[in-house]
Amino acid sequence: MDLQSAGVILRLLNLVALADGGVSLEEESLLESLSEQYKLQAKFVTWEDQVSDPSSIEELAVLVNPDQRELAMKTAVMVASASRQPQEDAFICEEENSILNRLANGLGLSPEQRSAIETDAAKALEQQPNLWQVLYSMFGHQFNWPGQG
Repeated sequence: MDLQSAGVILRLLNLVALADGGVSLEEESLLESLSEQYKLQAKFVTWEDQVSDPSSIEELAVLVNPDQRELAMKTAVMVASASRQPQEDAFICEEENSILNRLANGLGLSPEQRSAIETDAAKALEQQPNLWQVLYSMFGHQFNWPGQG
């Protein structure tokens, strides 16, 4: 992935995570995982001077390499869906949905492409470790479980 697209996608994912007013632990964990998985780096020097507003979804979207646009949308949908609890409805909050709509338009994705990407994102999100799995992998070795010496 080129540095410009990597930096822009990371910025877009952060804007999606912040859309509802804050970043949940699940979103933060997923952002870190996606950054590692797709080699996303926050190198602003390659795109920062090309936008008048670094929080403009539309300006950022056009900077994403056409080969990376579906990935940008997929990861954005994953971040928007990350903190939804199983007992909640299937909808992404209004603020995040608004950003996703603007992003899809800015990336030039058709409704059919977006639908396919959202399905793919849901499947990929199921494969991501949940927050408890991440915490256990990081800190689980520090505890003595009952029955263990």
